[in-house]
Amino acid sequence: MIPMVAFLVFMAGAWLMLTLISNRNTSQAEERLERIGRPKSLAEIELSSERSKDRFAGMKDAVSTLGSAL
Repeated sequence: MIPMVAFLVFMAGAWLMLTLISNRNTSQAEERLERIGRPKSLAEIELSSERSKDRFAGMKDAVSTLGSAL
């Protein structure tokens, strides 16, 4: 009888520890997913569009130069 009680107490302790560890990791993962899934703010969107305009400005100039040469 005592070995059975000791086994049950040990298994309950192990189950509790694994549950606590699992909940901790799940909350961190959920926080990361929330950060990734958040929409960008308007300021970040405007910066990225300005950056793309600057990126293609050189290409636009090169194409216009080639177009006028042809």
